[in-house]
Amino acid sequence: MRKSLLIIPAIILLLILFLGTSWLFVTRRTFPQTRGTIELEGLSAPVEIYRDPDGVPHIYADTLEDLFLAQGFVHAQDRFWQMEFWRRIGSGRLAELFGKSLLGTDIYLRTVGFRRVAEREYTLYDDSIRRILDSYAAGVNTYILNRKPAQLGLEFTFLKLQGVEFEIEPWTPINTLTWLKIMAEDLGANMQKELYSIDLIRAVGVELIADYFPSYREGEMPFIVADREIKSLVGDKRKINGLASLSVEELSIILQLNTRLVGGFNPAQPLAFGKGGGIGSNSWVISGKLTATGYPLLAYDTHLAIQMPSIWYEIGLHSKKGAGIDGKEPLDVRGFSFPGTPAVVVGHNDRIAWGITNVGPDVQDLYIERINPKNPHQYEVNGEWVDMEILREEIIIQGEDKPYVLLVRNTRHGPVMTDHGGMTSRSSFDIIPEKDFPENLELKALSLRWTALQPNRTIKAILLLNQARNFEDFREALRYFDIPAQFLSSSLISLLKGTEQDIITLFNEIKGGNIIPPKIGGLLEQVVDRAQGARGFIERPIFIP
Repeated sequence: MRKSLLIIPAIILLLILFLGTSWLFVTRRTFPQTRGTIELEGLSAPVEIYRDPDGVPHIYADTLEDLFLAQGFVHAQDRFWQMEFWRRIGSGRLAELFGKSLLGTDIYLRTVGFRRVAEREYTLYDDSIRRILDSYAAGVNTYILNRKPAQLGLEFTFLKLQGVEFEIEPWTPINTLTWLKIMAEDLGANMQKELYSIDLIRAVGVELIADYFPSYREGEMPFIVADREIKSLVGDKRKINGLASLSVEELSIILQLNTRLVGGFNPAQPLAFGKGGGIGSNSWVISGKLTATGYPLLAYDTHLAIQMPSIWYEIGLHSKKGAGIDGKEPLDVRGFSFPGTPAVVVGHNDRIAWGITNVGPDVQDLYIERINPKNPHQYEVNGEWVDMEILREEIIIQGEDKPYVLLVRNTRHGPVMTDHGGMTSRSSFDIIPEKDFPENLELKALSLRWTALQPNRTIKAILLLNQARNFEDFREALRYFDIPAQFLSSSLISLLKGTEQDIITLFNEIKGGNIIPPKIGGLLEQVVDRAQGARGFIERPIFIP
């Protein structure tokens, strides 16, 4: 009996030791090597990486290509699961890992087509930008491609325990570029507001809708803009109620719209950054003339929710050359980067500091398209039926034998974003009528025009911000900050300036206040082209002295 009492505690102790050792092995095999020497292919010269007491890496290299190759390697060391998850969001490939529950999200992401835009965007960059993107991707691949998934993150082990098997794919510059579009998705809300406006009109009527969107009280609330800019923001034109200008026919069309997005996606649902009551947008600077030290103070809130792991990755980047107009001056920058993206997004170099916060301008617009009842792949333009561009997407679903086939319909404004409502749907978006439709039957859908769905130059802007040596360089960099729409503040010695992004869609004043009905397309084509369509873009930053 006494021996039995001794054996049981021994077994329990051995079991605890075994489980503890196994847990340490499983978790610590994903930890990065932070000491010693590692041989990396692609480097032109030795690179040194020091981690300070807080674990922040500082990379020292001779060239920009070596610097960003090492940054890709370090990002993958510390955050590859996060990078893998983010690139799957950007490409609409979540269902491959998580099954049918995320099919709707993939349908939405494949419809807007961030990856398709990123592929075009990469070809438009000049060689210097592509070299940096390629170097960063090479650094990521140097770390991930000779390791098993379980060595790259504990999350991969958990997926394997659930029966999910997959191979790690090489990182590409496209994965980097799609992430900036996910930023624009999470930081934008125009489409959500337009859909919300339609639902409110249905619920409370035109007479009460204005109470939900009060106009800006220009006599009571201050404007933090230059006098020359105020004229475009206030006045009689801004007071025009957009709904009041709509005809009975136009209003009837809006009230009958189906507002269900493809895949049942909820635009209020956060994809990556998180949303909630703790998010705010603030940015301010104080001149050195007003501080105790004589140096300016810069503060900003990046409008992003707290999450784990953090959205941000603190890092120091140091190169013997790469800064300045000719690229021959030393680069010395520290701040916060995005895992999956080269350079520092917000931070400072040895000359200038900068920060960002969300602007929230109108960069998304929904257009009402009249659909041919006899052919759902045609829509009306100037009284004629025109073929849509049809793109076939196959979405692999974990646990399913066959992929889901999605037919994306593109109009001249952008992709069709709404389902067919109560219509019988077969093979994704195909409708095959059993008999002719009545002549007076009209089908309508909403298409999306959005600055994020065209090639942009934001990566170039970020790189130029890192390299800026003076305010002129800073201003030049912001010419390329296309998406997401951000308010950037900087401090340079005692020179303080601010800017909004340089590419903000201009829309007709007919929308009035904050009430934003969709633009009427197809059925009221002349209204779209001459009154309600997008006029173009502001090809310059707006500066605040």
